[in-house]
Amino acid sequence: MKRFWTLRRKLILFSLALISIPLAGISLLQQIERILVENLQQHLQGYAQSIAFSLTQQKALFSRDVLGSEASQSGFYVSTLPQPLDIDGYHDDWFAVSDFTKRYRNESLSLSVMTGTRGDSFSLMIDVEVPSIGYRQTHDLDALSDQVVVRLINQKGEHYELKFAPLAPGKVNPSIRSDAQQNVWVSDAKWQETNTGYGLEIKLPIFQQWQALGVAVFHPDGQSSTVQTVSSFEQQLNPLIWPSQALEAQLKQLNSRNARRIWVLDAKGRLLARAGNVKSDLPLQRVNPIINFLFAPPPGDFNDPRARSIALSMPAVQQALEGQSQLDLEPVAGQTLAIALASVPVIADGAVIGVVVVEETVAAIQMVQREALNVFVNTSLLMILMVIVVAIIIATRFTHRITRLNQSVNESVDEYGRVINIIDADKTKDEIGELGRSFESMSVRLTEYHDYLEKLASRLSHELRTPVAMVRSSIDNIALSHQEELSQPINNALSGIQRMSGIINRMKEAARVEQSIFASQRAEIDLKEFCHQYVDAYGQMNPDWSFEVILTGELNAIESSPELMAQLLDKLFSNAMDFAESSSVIRLYVEHNNDHIEVAVENRGPALPDVDTKELFASMVTLRDPKYRQPEQVNMGLGLYIVRLIAEYHGGDYFAYNTEDATGVRVGIRFSR
Repeated sequence: MKRFWTLRRKLILFSLALISIPLAGISLLQQIERILVENLQQHLQGYAQSIAFSLTQQKALFSRDVLGSEASQSGFYVSTLPQPLDIDGYHDDWFAVSDFTKRYRNESLSLSVMTGTRGDSFSLMIDVEVPSIGYRQTHDLDALSDQVVVRLINQKGEHYELKFAPLAPGKVNPSIRSDAQQNVWVSDAKWQETNTGYGLEIKLPIFQQWQALGVAVFHPDGQSSTVQTVSSFEQQLNPLIWPSQALEAQLKQLNSRNARRIWVLDAKGRLLARAGNVKSDLPLQRVNPIINFLFAPPPGDFNDPRARSIALSMPAVQQALEGQSQLDLEPVAGQTLAIALASVPVIADGAVIGVVVVEETVAAIQMVQREALNVFVNTSLLMILMVIVVAIIIATRFTHRITRLNQSVNESVDEYGRVINIIDADKTKDEIGELGRSFESMSVRLTEYHDYLEKLASRLSHELRTPVAMVRSSIDNIALSHQEELSQPINNALSGIQRMSGIINRMKEAARVEQSIFASQRAEIDLKEFCHQYVDAYGQMNPDWSFEVILTGELNAIESSPELMAQLLDKLFSNAMDFAESSSVIRLYVEHNNDHIEVAVENRGPALPDVDTKELFASMVTLRDPKYRQPEQVNMGLGLYIVRLIAEYHGGDYFAYNTEDATGVRVGIRFSR
């Protein structure tokens, strides 16, 4: 049966759960923002339509002859002052209309101009930044000094020039030049010094119906005797834009909400009145610190792109002048803020007589977004925490299962490769469970196969002994016939039988070699005396070879098995004699270095093959070149394997390497005392 909840599907489900959290949040915030902005625009449009409908009953407001009909951004907007001015030369009373300040700069001079009206007066606030102030020293008005020249044009086109050149700070009377028949007088004028220069505040009567204004500043340079100039105009004076005070008062009554601005334009898009501003000061709610880092609160004070505008020429206004209501969302340059607006035409007698524009920032929407984002982030963090906990639990369970399977696999096989335990498989129906069941099945098959191999040598040796004995007895009976012509075949047959008997004995030895080694009893051995006695006896048994014992260090008695030590030396000498050059000396090295003892046999002969050392000491493995094998010799690859087992019996290590001069090989073991 095909499993469904595989590890792959579990990980895919877990990944989708993690990915869905931010995707759901992004989608939610986008939907909230879109819906709220659309609702805001619809509300602004409905509000503008109500204002436009009320204005259709007041057509006279739109038929008024607005001064400065050719108004542009170069004109001065005559703001309606909220309170009477105290003419003192300071601009403290002008703060409410400071958005309409006009600024001009030329080299080291700077000029700022504000205009306003209240009742039957027209006022100007002029701020000048100069390095120093030079006052007039004589009564001559044309003497070299700091001067401010104000030029005016009334509705009749008559020109007036007012020159202010005071002897000292305080009240100042200008010299007046005019081509009109009727003179103009200045109600009041004050000149005051400031930290950066000086300020000039002027109050004029409004009955002249001023149409244009120009301001020029002259500053003498004491070092070069030159005069620096900065002015608000080049050739033509700046037009004055007069709002409808009655209309502005009506708009202020209608605009009861902060951060909202209302514009009323005539049929040519010229400003008739405006009220309010789009700057807001919303209270900040406490939110998650992550939100303040990723999503800054909307700025309460920002660079309003239309704070000083006296005319609107945007596409939404043009559409409204053509009779179509329009909605728009305008981003503020350099700010994370946008302004939503709605423009609605004012229609009377089937004709467009004006336009109402209502603006409001999306700061309130952003605040709602922040609150929604705060809820989302807190909820997401809780969800992520829960997912992390679940992931840790799942990962811990997977790790525990894999670790348990790994431990079971390691415990199922001993250091000699024998299967000693059957792997206990996990019953879970996933990849890890399937892997465990595969290991369980494999361990069962390996146990059966290893048991078969262990018993194979004993069975074969038992089965072969009877036919070998029968063949040997038959050959012996034939040999008794004393037929000389059969002596050589009989000898060959006897040699073959002897080799077969040797193979049977080695197979039996291979079946019990491990059991015999690890069942050996330890005893105290004088290693120095033991090695000398063994080499002497071995030399007598092999008179064709020369043997030498080299002892190094202080050799004391050790705990070992005499039979195993004799078997170790026998295998080392036998291996050396198989590869040693004829008439060369085979040396036995017994060294005591610090805390370990090394027993090795060195012979001159061919170098070791380029294989891993562990492969040389493996069971039933022989890498011997055929030229080093005797025809009657039976080699089953047990010699160095027994050396390895004896080294492990002593808790030591085994080694085989070429000598430094590459003329021979050293093979042995190393173990602790």
